[in-house]
Amino acid sequence: FSATFMSVPAFFSKSSSLYNPIIYVLMNKQ
Repeated sequence: FSATFMSVPAFFSKSSSLYNPIIYVLMNKQ
């Protein structure tokens, strides 16, 4: 999960608008 989590910022730079709501929901569930 660490490696994936470190790749998140780079990936979100391109599509944060689309994935921000999804991640927000996932974070809330945890």
